[in-house]
Amino acid sequence: MAVSETFYDACGIILALVRGANIADLGCGLGAWGYIIKCKFNNQVYLVGLDIDPANLYRIKYHRVYDDLILAALPYIPFRAKSFDTILCCDVIEHLSKDNGLRLVKKAEIVVRRRVIITAPSPRIVFSSP
Repeated sequence: MAVSETFYDACGIILALVRGANIADLGCGLGAWGYIIKCKFNNQVYLVGLDIDPANLYRIKYHRVYDDLILAALPYIPFRAKSFDTILCCDVIEHLSKDNGLRLVKKAEIVVRRRVIITAPSPRIVFSSP
């Protein structure tokens, strides 16, 4: 399957929003955003992937894209306040209940220093915190 132009457009928008050298990818899945971020920033970032599926984490551990991998179920984010410059949560929030989605956003705002980036399946609109 070919990658759509809208995906490429979304990548550019999202990558332009990433700030700092410490990044968390919540719901990292098979690590697509990890690969993209590491390439964009020439491996000069500390990148943590968090996912609920141990099989996903096992697969992406082999490729050593992420500096650390965490097994956890969102909205639980097992990090201290202000741990990351950017939190990325792409195409994940729609899998949570409304209450858990709100919990995720609130917890992400506590854990981040600079910016939370959350996307939903339609990449046409990207929202982030300031």
